Amino acid sequence: MGVNWWNSSSGYNNQLVAVRGYPARSTSLQSRKCNASPFTSKNCGGWMYSDFAVLNSSSFREGGSDDDQLAYDIDTTAGQSGSAVYRVSNNAILGVHWGTFSGSSTNFAARFRSSMWNDVCSWIRAVPSRHASHSLCR
Repeated sequence: MGVNWWNSSSGYNNQLVAVRGYPARSTSLQSRKCNASPFTSKNCGGWMYSDFAVLNSSSFREGGSDDDQLAYDIDTTAGQSGSAVYRVSNNAILGVHWGTFSGSSTNFAARFRSSMWNDVCSWIRAVPSRHASHSLCR
């Protein structure tokens, strides 16, 4: 998978994204159910689960160097934190899903940005391997 980011809301507008991960296996809490589950209980069943959404201009949240986020309405539940939020058209990661604010149905991800990519490049360079140089790292 690749990585994409934009520095304004226009880049995210109308992007089809997905979150795919392994939610909690079963629960009695309604907030931790999987809407598209094949089970009548709507328990997630321990299976990989995906949902999709189209981003809009309000999906882009800029809050400072460590608080830049993506907001989206995707069915997720406990256990899916850390899953990639990826652009379906090219499988490029836009952010890392972390969940919702209490009392909200809107999900959030830490949005990729150039400073994060610079961190990734420094980690790649710091660990000796055949992958120590990446074509996107300068």
